[in-house]
Amino acid sequence: MRTNPTSSGPSARVEQAIQEAAAARQAGRYREALERVRAASALLAAGPVRRELRVSLEREAGLACIGLDRPREARDRLMLALERAGSEGALADPVRAALAALELMGGELREARRWLSERGRDRRATLLAQARLELAEGHVAVAEQALQACEQAPGGTSGVAPPSSALRSLAAIWQGRPDQARMLLDGVASTGNAHWELARLLSLRAVWVQGGDGRYLDVALSTTEELRFGDRVEVRPPGLAALIASQHALLLHLRGETELALDAAHTAEAQLGTLMIPEWPLPAILHDLAVVYRAAGDDERWQAVADRYADLDPGPWPARARLVTGPRADDALSPRRRDGVDSGAGHGGALARVALAVLEGGADPCGALLGGLAETVGAHGGRWHGADGRVLARLGTALLPGTPAGPPVVLEVGQAGAIELFGAAPPAVARLDRGYLEGVARAARERLSERRASRALADAVRVAETGRAAAEEALERSRRPGSAVVVGGRFRSVVGRSERLREVLDQLGVLAGMPGPILLDGPTGSGRRHLARALHAVEHEGVELPVVDVSLVPLGEQTATLQRLRAGALSGDWLVANAENLSPEACSWLIQATSEVLDGGGRALVTLDAGTEGQVPDALRSALAPGRVAIPGLDERLEDLPLLLDAFAREVGRRPDDVSTAARALLARRAWVGHVAELRTAVHQAAVRAEKATLLPEHFEAALPDAGVHLSESVELGYHDAVRSFRRELLVHALEVCGGNRTRAAELLGLQRTYFMRLIRDLGATEGETSA
Repeated sequence: MRTNPTSSGPSARVEQAIQEAAAARQAGRYREALERVRAASALLAAGPVRRELRVSLEREAGLACIGLDRPREARDRLMLALERAGSEGALADPVRAALAALELMGGELREARRWLSERGRDRRATLLAQARLELAEGHVAVAEQALQACEQAPGGTSGVAPPSSALRSLAAIWQGRPDQARMLLDGVASTGNAHWELARLLSLRAVWVQGGDGRYLDVALSTTEELRFGDRVEVRPPGLAALIASQHALLLHLRGETELALDAAHTAEAQLGTLMIPEWPLPAILHDLAVVYRAAGDDERWQAVADRYADLDPGPWPARARLVTGPRADDALSPRRRDGVDSGAGHGGALARVALAVLEGGADPCGALLGGLAETVGAHGGRWHGADGRVLARLGTALLPGTPAGPPVVLEVGQAGAIELFGAAPPAVARLDRGYLEGVARAARERLSERRASRALADAVRVAETGRAAAEEALERSRRPGSAVVVGGRFRSVVGRSERLREVLDQLGVLAGMPGPILLDGPTGSGRRHLARALHAVEHEGVELPVVDVSLVPLGEQTATLQRLRAGALSGDWLVANAENLSPEACSWLIQATSEVLDGGGRALVTLDAGTEGQVPDALRSALAPGRVAIPGLDERLEDLPLLLDAFAREVGRRPDDVSTAARALLARRAWVGHVAELRTAVHQAAVRAEKATLLPEHFEAALPDAGVHLSESVELGYHDAVRSFRRELLVHALEVCGGNRTRAAELLGLQRTYFMRLIRDLGATEGETSA
């Protein structure tokens, strides 16, 4: 039996302390979390405390110690938590997963597997830890299977696990599919999460290596600088500072900023701790540092890094480094010969790598050649002059004010000009094949000319596309006759581009300039009232449209209510909503009033449920036939669903990107019985459940009734009874979401409270049922 949260007993106070500690830890305030746990530990002797709270208390202490990079203390606290959990899997499995994560962060993969070999294999925390281990060992396919299984697995996470989608993104990168990783990033990534930022950086590096477009390298460099010097990542786990600094050092080196790259590399070395992020562990960081130190000619630091790397099991990281670094990664840790020349240098080695650098150089092949050549001969700066004397590229110390110390080594490259190298090792320069180098330089110049021509062609295509779009819009406007040319069928508050909606807007555009009444005949929830307001705004922008909802007016008062509505809108439109609920007398008066043409008289807009039949609906359709517009349901214009989703997301203060790709796919498969209104309600409810997080499928699944049940039952119930059943369930569901508060439920559905109460009575949802 749970303790009353309002009591002040030991269990309640310990539980509150655990919640406060967890909140502090999740915000990155690890010391505060540990202090709260220590203060709560004193309460354990004050009275009986439930076992799950004792386990959670030690587990929180262990997680806080992980954040503080105290592996020994973290292991002790987690072991104590495991001992207190005993044989109860629900308590022990998250602790085992946390222990496995701790071993992974320390590089002890075998110990991590030992913790994961015991029970709990079907729980989410254990499966996430299993996926991280398989990914670290290079078993990407097995890791993806574990990630798929954890989506449906019970239980929470270990408290230190990354988002499963971020691990999927990293798996795509290591399988050579950075485009798929970028799709995940665009669809579900959240900013400020260390693992998502790592996936973003690695995907940019991988795309740069595969496509050779230097723009991706520039974006990766700017992203790294934001991570290193800004507050883009709110919670910084152990190892993140060294990870970011090493990435920054490598990217600076690739851009030719040698001195800055060395500074960043020194910082990364100083920040290496005991625990690292398993998705970019110590071997990966040391590999990047080795590339930088080798290129800068810092043999002492390179040797120290190489010795440390040799003591580790590199696993899959050499091959992964090639995916995100390019050919520079191949010999980053290979030994140098005594004459200072890399093993494999010469015509078939060093200059072959220079040629590869040109292919990877993207928009700046000349700079790539100069950088590759400087790296090969150990130069700290370089400058390439064309045959006409213009500087084609600068690198390293040649970018700084003044002249680099010492005379340069000058390499003539024929018609491509001359290359000056500062600080190059003479033996390495002497081994270069000048004829081969001249050919590579000539190819770089040709590639630069091709890039410039491609950019000019791309600019011309963009200009042409812009002109084509403008021409299409002009044609779209000109094809509509009369006042539709003015209105353009483009009511600013109406969302959608489907052909069915365009037909409706064309028809409304024509009717906008006519004095007669307009009947909006469509299914409930299809947006009839919204279209009426949009039509009213064409001539009366900023003026409120008078509305009466007939379903809320007693039968005996309907005629008088309509008369007052019309009298108050003599110079504008007036809206009669849900006209199928009119009494025969009120219907006759409305038909008579709309047939009269008065000076300065207002125009009637009438909405009618397309699914209703009988004397009143038939009379309205017959009398108002010239102005009747058939409004399509959402099922007739499903191609508008993405735009509607974006619009409803903005209504609740969210960006369209906040609706994940998986959620969009889920919504696209649903049968929208309640049409646009049901979709809008689903987005609003999902936003409440997601709070500030990305809107995921689970947020919408909780907000939507089971469409499959409605569809299967509709065969037996028939259309009208099925719609009635759905409306009743929607009311019940809204009340459940709002805890039985009818005012809030009405607001959630966008209804007036009086109408909401009437629907409860009319649909047979009794007070006892709806308050359950």
